[in-house]
This record gives sequence, structure tokens and C-alpha cells, in this order.
Amino acid sequence: MNLFKHFLKKTFIYSLPTSFNIMSLFPYESLKKEVAKVRRKLGEIEELDLSDPVTFIEKYVRNPKDPTKPFSFEKRDYLLPLYRDMSKKIVIVKSRQMEITEFAVNMLIYWSLKRPGVYVYAQPTLPKVARFSKDRLRKQIQRSPTLKKFLGETDVKRIEFGESVIYLYSTFGEMDTLRGIPADAVILDEVQDMDISALAVAEEMLSHSDFKRMWLIGTPKEAGSKFEELWNMSDKKEWDAEKKMWIPTNTDRETYYSGYHITQKMAIGLWMTEEEIERKRKTYTKQRFVNEVLGEFYSGIGRPVSFEDVWRCFTPLIKKGVLEKGRQYYAGIDWGVGRKAYTVFVLMTPMLKEYPDIYYYDVVYVKRIDYPEISQHVEECKNLIKKFNPLAIGCDIGMGYVQNQELYKTFGSIIVNVQYLNRPDKTFEVEPSIFGTFAKVDRTTWIDLFYDKITKGLLRIYEDEDDDIKEWIVNNILAEYPEVEELPSGRRIKKWVHDSEQTDDLLHALIYSMVAFETRKEIVGHVDEYVGFVS
Repeated sequence: MNLFKHFLKKTFIYSLPTSFNIMSLFPYESLKKEVAKVRRKLGEIEELDLSDPVTFIEKYVRNPKDPTKPFSFEKRDYLLPLYRDMSKKIVIVKSRQMEITEFAVNMLIYWSLKRPGVYVYAQPTLPKVARFSKDRLRKQIQRSPTLKKFLGETDVKRIEFGESVIYLYSTFGEMDTLRGIPADAVILDEVQDMDISALAVAEEMLSHSDFKRMWLIGTPKEAGSKFEELWNMSDKKEWDAEKKMWIPTNTDRETYYSGYHITQKMAIGLWMTEEEIERKRKTYTKQRFVNEVLGEFYSGIGRPVSFEDVWRCFTPLIKKGVLEKGRQYYAGIDWGVGRKAYTVFVLMTPMLKEYPDIYYYDVVYVKRIDYPEISQHVEECKNLIKKFNPLAIGCDIGMGYVQNQELYKTFGSIIVNVQYLNRPDKTFEVEPSIFGTFAKVDRTTWIDLFYDKITKGLLRIYEDEDDDIKEWIVNNILAEYPEVEELPSGRRIKKWVHDSEQTDDLLHALIYSMVAFETRKEIVGHVDEYVGFVS
């Protein structure tokens, strides 16, 4: 039977003339909902078991990694209370890669069918929203033979599902659009990178709903951030693996959110091993390990290394200017002119300490160039490159665009033009340029990485006989200090600030040599070809 005729038979307008405009009586959205109800009565869409989120997901949602299998909570007991939490406001502080994106997808699927209405998912940037919409949410629905029958019209920012509509927007640049959507539930993902105003907009969107559900999800960054303030307003539950239950730890105050702390240690025995956690502890910066593995807010904003820490890097094992057979060398150049600035050339050689990616960085030569003319700086660097024959040379492009072109004319593609940017989401990117390779790096991340080498004993510097030179090296390495900057949006970010009383040319030349090494790794891809034969 034709669905539309079946619907009309159930109404008083079945006998009206065919020329009558039915839409004048039934708005499109209402008509479509009624047709959906009829389809279910006719058996085209089965009645779903919506009594429990976990049961629903296990029955109807497919495993995104293997769509031939159902979604499973096996060995994931810690997720069950989170899925079943009926609190109006939930905050999740999590490590990276902990299946919480799947949680967001599953909540949208379940509640859109359980409680028809308007649902909103938001992330900071539109590309991330688009990936979530196309690659996560729509694909998850389409994998299920049952759920895909409820899928209506879709585009990147709007998905009709069952009798609900799901909107997907970014919080950067689309706040006015979001503000105009009256919603029943909102998921704010990657909250740590959002303007604090996004939370106020979400509250405003929910103001007229009697459902008013909100999930706030994020990976922590600095302590004292607005995200940590939200976390402190929750009951801050921690998972007790022995008792198989979540234990509230914030019991001394009235709480506004139901809070869950999810760490990668919970994944040990699933897709994570203790050895992998330990490898990350050794290779990640301290802040990255605390944030992305432990899922904790990082409070160590003071200087990460001291004068004594850097002084201990000097070792008689490394001889100044002496190149060892079988080792491979990388150079860094920080261009500078003026009364307090110098051009600094450094030569570094990596030694593999622990396979596959933990290295000593042995500094075998440092030269401070302070001629009055920049052309003299270029000629001196050319002489040093010819003398040491490094595999790649990281050169500052901020102050050295012209100088780098001159080096490229002589040495060709071994020149790596290094540009500092402020983009923590993409810390290292290599691309070709008209004069050598172009390496774009996040300034904060790479300064963090450099200081982290010192704290882990991975930076080793030749022993110079002149203590004044050694003191200059140490003070130059310590010429940056961290500060927390609060943006107008309320977000707090860490940045490295140059101490105006001290030059930092050597510090950045050392970082550029590391960038040159990483760039060659990116291009070559074989450890023996970019490290050489080491004992």
C-alpha cells in the first residue's frame, strides 16, 4: 500500500479534492513525523528497545573498527555508568584516544531516538566538525541496517535522524548561528580550546527546553584554565578498578556537574600496554604526558630547567669540533645583527639511545658570529658548512630570508627554512619551497621539547675550557621563560617569553638543528640513513 494513501485514510481529509493543498493544513516537518509513525506501524521501521542506552547501543550500533560486529563494552566497565548517567550536566576530563568521540556519537544517536528534539554538537573549528559529521556520526548510523532507516536528509551541518534534527557547528566564527538555535541537548567537544562564551551560548540555547542535557568533553591543558574551573565545579569522579565503580573525590562542596576523569591507564590490557605508557613518558614532553596520557591539568609553569641542569650537560666525552666516523651531523643557524644579537652556528649529532625514537643530542661545535656586516655572517656560515659537511641545516627564516637564499645557491636542498608559528594543533609540517625545504613548527611546543631533552639527560655539550663561554651557553639556553596569557575569550595559554637581558640566539640555533634532523627523518624514513652507525 502506498504510504501516503495509508496516512490519508487515517485522516478526515481523505475525501477532499485532489487539487486541495494538503500542505496548507500540515506543515512539512509535522507531516514527515506522522509519515514516519505510519511507516513504523507498517513494519518498515522496527520498534526500538530504548529502555537503556547500553542495551540499545549493544543491540543496534556497529563496531566502528569492525562493522561486521556489534558495538561492545567488553572490559570497559568504566564506560557503563557514564553512558547511563542521567545528570543534566556532565563534564568529562579525558586523555587522548579513549573512545569518548564514540561516546558523543552514541549519545546523539540514542537520545535523538529516545527523546525527539533538537540536538547540537560543537567543536572549535569547522574542519573538525566536518570530520565528525561525515566520518564519525553519519558513517556510524549508516553501518547499522536498523539505524540507517531513520536517517533523513543530511549535510555537514544538519542531519535529520528519526524525529530529531542534529546541528553541527564550530564555536569559532559561528557563535551567532548557534545562539539562534533553541536546543534540547548540547555536546561541546574539545572544550579546552573553546572561548568561555561558548558555554554561555549553550546555556542560552537550552533555556526553553524541559530536557536541558549538556555534555562538556575535553583534554586538559594548563592548570588554572576555565576548563579546570568547570572540572572543579563537578564531583570529580575517579575510577576504582578493584571495586568497579566511580568514586566522587570532590565531596566538600556543592557540585554543578557530574564529572568523570578518564586516563589512558584505563586502556591497559585493551589497546594500550604498560610499555607504551612508559615509552610515552620517555618521549613526550612532561606537559604533553600529563595532559594527553594522564588526562590531568599541568601546573608546572615555572622554568623547567635550572642553571645547574644545563651546566651538567657539558661532558668530556664530546670533543669540540671533532667529528667521529659513522656519525651524521646536523647544523642550526639563528641569524641576528645588532648590539646584543649575534648569528649563531651550531653543529649537532644524534645518537640513538633507545629504539625507535629516543636520542641523545650531542653538540660538538658552537660559533658566535658578530661581524658588523650580515654578508660576513653568510660567508662565515658557508665556510663552516663546507668544513663540517652536515646532512641538513635548519636556518631561521624570520630574520634570514635573504641569507637562506644565499646558502641555497651554494648548498641546495640541504637547507631547511624554519618558521616559528603559533599552532599547537599542528606542531611540525614539512613542505618543499623554491629554495630548500620549508619546516613550519609550533614555537611553544619545540621550546618545550628542547627543555625536555635537558630534564631527561638527552642533551650533551662538548666540554669547553673557557668557563666564560660555558656560562654564556647556559645563560643563552635559559633565555626564555614561560608565562600564562589569558586571552579576551577567557582561554589561558602558555607561551615562552624572551628575557630581554639575555640573548637567545644559541637556544634557537640548537632547536633549528633538531628541526633539521626531524625534517630529514621525515624525508628519508630509515634510521640508519639519518643517524648513521652508532655504538
